Amino acid sequence: MTQLLERPNKLAMDYIYNLNDDDLISMIYDEQHILEEQFQGGKYATSKKKQKQQIFNIKKYIEFCMANDFENPVKYNQRKSIYRMEGEYPSIQHIKGCIRGLFFKHNTFDIDQCSSHPVILLYLVNRFCPDLPIGNLKEYVNDREKYLKQLIDTNMPRNIAKMCFLRIINKQDRLKTKERFTPFLDSFDKEIKNIQIALGCVDEFSVFMPANGVANKLGKFMANLLQHWEHKVNSIMISYLEKNNFEIAAYMHDGALVYEPSKSESQYDNPQLLLDIEREVETHYPGLNMKWSYKRHSEQLSVPEDYEEQGLESGYVNAKNKWEKLGYCKVTDNVCFMKVSNDGTTLKYTKNDIKIIGEDFGYSKFIDAWLADPDKKVYRTIGQYPPDLVCPSDVYNTWIPFAGEGMEYQEDKEGMEVLLNHFKILCDNDEIYNHFVKWLAYIIQKPSKKNAAKMPIFIGLEEGGGKGTLVDIIRRMLGEKKVMETTMPSRHVFGSFNGEMENAYLVYLNEMSKREMSGMEEHLKSYLTDNYITINQKHVKPFSIRSYHKFICSTNNLQPKTSTEASRRDWYINIPNTLVGDTQYFMNIRKFIESDDAIGTLYKYLKELDIENFENEPYPKAEYQLELEQDSRKPIELWTEEYVKEMLDNEDNGFGEFTENKELWDHYKKWLNSNNPNWTFMDRATFTRHLSMYVFNRIYPNYRKNKEVFKRSNGKTYFKFIKNDMCIHFKLQACMLNP
Repeated sequence: MTQLLERPNKLAMDYIYNLNDDDLISMIYDEQHILEEQFQGGKYATSKKKQKQQIFNIKKYIEFCMANDFENPVKYNQRKSIYRMEGEYPSIQHIKGCIRGLFFKHNTFDIDQCSSHPVILLYLVNRFCPDLPIGNLKEYVNDREKYLKQLIDTNMPRNIAKMCFLRIINKQDRLKTKERFTPFLDSFDKEIKNIQIALGCVDEFSVFMPANGVANKLGKFMANLLQHWEHKVNSIMISYLEKNNFEIAAYMHDGALVYEPSKSESQYDNPQLLLDIEREVETHYPGLNMKWSYKRHSEQLSVPEDYEEQGLESGYVNAKNKWEKLGYCKVTDNVCFMKVSNDGTTLKYTKNDIKIIGEDFGYSKFIDAWLADPDKKVYRTIGQYPPDLVCPSDVYNTWIPFAGEGMEYQEDKEGMEVLLNHFKILCDNDEIYNHFVKWLAYIIQKPSKKNAAKMPIFIGLEEGGGKGTLVDIIRRMLGEKKVMETTMPSRHVFGSFNGEMENAYLVYLNEMSKREMSGMEEHLKSYLTDNYITINQKHVKPFSIRSYHKFICSTNNLQPKTSTEASRRDWYINIPNTLVGDTQYFMNIRKFIESDDAIGTLYKYLKELDIENFENEPYPKAEYQLELEQDSRKPIELWTEEYVKEMLDNEDNGFGEFTENKELWDHYKKWLNSNNPNWTFMDRATFTRHLSMYVFNRIYPNYRKNKEVFKRSNGKTYFKFIKNDMCIHFKLQACMLNP
């Protein structure tokens, strides 16, 4: 382990620290920089999230310097997985080159290996695989500028041209055809792939080979090997500088940032030092022929000549601002300290807890000073205030915005239509679909309102109909913590372990059942209407919170709860079996669910949808819901099973023949009178609907289009009972054994 001391320019830090983040991003990420990072790391390399993280790292670096009298001691370690000397966070080693140049050009010079990896690679091949053809590698090392120019002449920036060759060395697969910009690049690529295999067979290098199954195995092997040797060469250079009384400011991967020994003279005017280092390295590794150069500091950023120092805050003030920006505060009514974590969880702490957390917060004895500070952030109490309400200034608002609010996306209307189409498929009715979309828009636009909070209950008679996918779409828009899913509402919602309800907004009752809801009807009604609920957590005294909860349910049970005409908030939506077993459909829609572009576009659409008068708009009832309200017990399947058994006992049984619904209804009435005359009577139309929904639709999805089992003729309805299908459905083994 080695420790170095970084002494950046205070005025430059002051200038950067007092810029707002957006201005700093625009200054750092010019067009050239974006091209280079995208070439190295793909589109994500310059995403807004990545850029903001870099700005955070820069300002965190400045804050550490502030807390240490504007110096930054950094420990360096060589981790096996990296094979390089890595500085502990925060270090200038990990900060953008343009910032590094601004902070250190006043007192340091930068010395680098020239074409480090290609030169080392040529040395290793000559030493360990002397018979291997390496003409292209030799050509590149001896006349690099010639081959870089070939790429530059194709309108490629110089830095990206250099990256092209390095990428080939660290990539196992051949270049794609469109990436073979010049004949030499193609030949170089072919040769390097042979070199990778040859060096991979050298026993001495086996330690650098990743395990089997690792992607780009040979490419990572090359990176490990060359980084290791790069570090060995660098170590000789650093030892030589230190022996000659140079002070190292920071280790770079293929060089070092070195303090100028004199304010009056610059090492950039001293080529002899580079020759001396070259000779020193050559004595250790004859034939390496590593050249060295001075790398000029980036001039991309500079402090304006007329800039007046605004003053960096003291260590405590800065730490305090950072601490309170993270959300830490004191709440007097609750006699506690708290914050809201990034995932929306409200965290409460005792005084002892907060002391432990703040003990090492970037400033000596910070937490003691903060606890004694009369101007620290204090609130009277805590509460949740959605954006359609105004939060009082003395209340700590624990409401976490919906995920869609902070989502960065590009408009994707096609993706949005795919997601909306899923709603349409499940609703299976344009009127129900339109109302459901308005319901979603309502819970997004008016989260504090409960008076129009209907409870959709999606009923699918088979698994895999798309209910879970629907909730996944909503969860992506609202946020993981905002959607609470449970199959045991009696325990997790209405019972003594409902702690998750504190942060939840939409409660998803999955696999809702009459048994689970038994005795819970009144609790559910109060949760749908009351403004406050009680939270019960282990080892915590029960407490009351403001409730904005909305509910959505799904089930495969035909009657998941007692339903009557008085259950005015229950909104049953019967899901067709269209999607059952359609694996390709779900694979396709999953791509859009995971896409911020599609989800963000859908969220914006719902947020801006016109929902005027929605609160007074009656929801459309499906035929199925009307049936549930009329009769909570359905004997139709019992009758059908008995009817099938009778046909099995009758030699002239009638299987495979169409039977008019009137004849079936007459049989049903006789059976009803014989078995339980107190059961609700059904007219022929209702009987036909029940037979369709509870029997034929479960056996034959979209049975109305199946001419083999259903038909209408001369105003009459006919059903056909197919023996094998009925036996399998009712699990009548005797029938299956005797076809």
